[in-house]
Amino acid sequence: MSIFYVDSSAIVKLYVNETGTVWMRQLFRARTTEILATSAISQVEVVAALARRVRMGLLQRQTFIALCNQFEHDFAQSFTGVTVSNAVISTAGRILRAHSLRGYDAMQLASASELRQSLQAEFSDTTFVSAFVSAFVSAFVSAFVSAFVSAFVSADEDLNQVVLAYKFSTENLNDHPATDDVGTPPAH
Repeated sequence: MSIFYVDSSAIVKLYVNETGTVWMRQLFRARTTEILATSAISQVEVVAALARRVRMGLLQRQTFIALCNQFEHDFAQSFTGVTVSNAVISTAGRILRAHSLRGYDAMQLASASELRQSLQAEFSDTTFVSAFVSAFVSAFVSAFVSAFVSAFVSADEDLNQVVLAYKFSTENLNDHPATDDVGTPPAH
């Protein structure tokens, strides 16, 4: 089982047909074998992205409400939400001092980093390990957890570049088609 950290630009593709929709929906369907994690702020960002489409005249209000309801259900049932803690906020601040990102993008990366740190802490409980092997175990756990968090999934080019600096592999949804082989959006 792998963990895919998905930001809001990736989640939106589950509800709106755009570049990367097919890949993201396939990942979503595989959630019995893959874990999808995201920041709790995705609950706000996804609805805001859908509302923007209403303002632009690309989505009817009635469809917007239905998609929001579906997303709320999906979030509760299918996503592992990373809490926006003080540690996440502090990490996001450090990320912003080092990189030119939007605030919520820094929060997404900070949430993914917090998830990775939590997994490392969970797997590196060294109460049973002597001090002699602690360094080896720490290095092994770090490599194991980095492999366990399979990819940071996003359609944001700027964010994907910064994510690489934090030693995550990325899955850029802009590299994937918007439709299936017959040119129609796949069913959700």
